[in-house]
Amino acid sequence: MFQDVGTTTWIASLFVLGICAWISLVDVSRWRQRIPVEVGVKRLFFWASAAVFIFWGAHSWSNASSVPHSTTTGAVTSIQRALYHGDREGMIACVEDCKMVPLNFDPDATKAVREYPPGTPLKIGYLDERKEVYPNVFGFDVVDVWDASGNQELYHFDTELHPVRLILVGMDALILILCGVLSTRLAGAEFDPESDSDLDVEPPQAPPSTPLRRREIPVLNLAQAREGAEPAD
Repeated sequence: MFQDVGTTTWIASLFVLGICAWISLVDVSRWRQRIPVEVGVKRLFFWASAAVFIFWGAHSWSNASSVPHSTTTGAVTSIQRALYHGDREGMIACVEDCKMVPLNFDPDATKAVREYPPGTPLKIGYLDERKEVYPNVFGFDVVDVWDASGNQELYHFDTELHPVRLILVGMDALILILCGVLSTRLAGAEFDPESDSDLDVEPPQAPPSTPLRRREIPVLNLAQAREGAEPAD
């Protein structure tokens, strides 16, 4: 199951987990220390990366097809030049006698065919579904190009549905979105000024205690007692 994910998806997912964990820990640490959290560039990175993963998943989903595949072997003969996205050149072609419905070679498939001299036999795999491949031209989409023996693959367009890969790519996009939300919340958090002032003001100290003094008892001698005595009547 996990072999279906692919090396590129694993590397991208590990990178997302690592960068999100590191940035989140740094932002939380700064927030706890009451240091302003800068979020401008990081938020742009999170949003843009999430959009890339969403587009990646949607592209993989749209390429999936349950249409059966068919193959034919022979020399490829170009019928019509076709342009893709304005400047990339593909072709409408047929194999051998051109009695079958034309085949649609996208630019990458066309490049693979033209690496060999004209007339070289090749094995062509295509989707067995007739569709409009060019305005008013109907044919089949080419998804594989091999040498005539079928041992060397020259071109391949993946039409299989990879559910585990789609789930992993979706989780990566969700993690990036959550990290962007976390950074935004931490940057917008406002501290209570009263709590800050309470932390800055030292607590009042108790006044110093008055030391106890020992009460001195006056000592009178006999002479002083006689002088202070009143005369008797």
